[in-house]
Amino acid sequence: MSTSIQLNLFNILQNENYYSITSLFSDNIHNNILAWLTIFFIFINFFFKITAAPFHFWAPSVYGKGPIASVTFLSIFFKVVVFFLMFKLLFTIFHSFQQTLSPILFGFGVLSICFGILGAISEKVLKRFFVYSSMGHVGFMLAALSVFSLNGSSATFHYLFIYMITSFLLWYVLFFLGTDKSHLSDLSVLKHTNPILGFLFTMVGFSMSGIPPLAGFFIKFNVFCSLYEKSQLIGFALLLLLTLPAFFYYLRVIKIVWFDGSSLHSSEHCTNVAVQNLDKIDYEDEGENLAYSYSYLTFPLIFYVFVVKLPLLQLQAEVLFSLF
Repeated sequence: MSTSIQLNLFNILQNENYYSITSLFSDNIHNNILAWLTIFFIFINFFFKITAAPFHFWAPSVYGKGPIASVTFLSIFFKVVVFFLMFKLLFTIFHSFQQTLSPILFGFGVLSICFGILGAISEKVLKRFFVYSSMGHVGFMLAALSVFSLNGSSATFHYLFIYMITSFLLWYVLFFLGTDKSHLSDLSVLKHTNPILGFLFTMVGFSMSGIPPLAGFFIKFNVFCSLYEKSQLIGFALLLLLTLPAFFYYLRVIKIVWFDGSSLHSSEHCTNVAVQNLDKIDYEDEGENLAYSYSYLTFPLIFYVFVVKLPLLQLQAEVLFSLF
């Protein structure tokens, strides 16, 4: 079933005239300035919602001051919905504009990665750091979408799935730290309060930076393969270079968790805050249950190739085909 769906999806993506905006209006729409302005403003709206540069200016301040539940929803699930809507429009109504939209999507993707790197390297506030790090992943997904191929669509889908898990795990750590812990330096208490959680958080950081054999490496590798398939060697080399500084700022977070010092008073205070927060949801053993639940979500990142990849390929074929 999934093989036939993939073949049908491939035929749709290769069809230049499939439900395009050209057939809806007129053959001269490519020369219509009003049509181009409409498309331009539509995609500005999308870039604004997914915090793609340079339309990300609102996100660090809003996310930094918002409650954890709200910013988690905006940072993860809302972006997933917007990306699926973008996919729907790019491969149906706007498919005939792919030669023009492809460099635009890739350009904004590279800008998002660059602004994300510049912001994350110097950022000290946890929520704002998560915003800048997510901008880098948004950039990779835009680069995959810009290819306009089945492999590019597959890379975007896999990236979205892993992005949902890793982003949720990042915001989940804030719940353990408590509302009064808002800086990267506060992560150093994890090795005292819950070292298992600190280890799993380290695995998440390595995955997001693209270290093999974790899931983050393979989803980025899929993006590189989609670019190479279309002979976009300059874009391939550019994204490859941009992964190096991204690895640096994730490595800085891991260094804070394990090697930066924290006072005993700070550690005890964080433990008390964590216990108070966890009491609200009636865990029997707060620290251990938190680590166990965290480990379940970390499992797909560590064993992505052996457990997740094949089922995700089957799910991808059905989900993408259902959009048409």
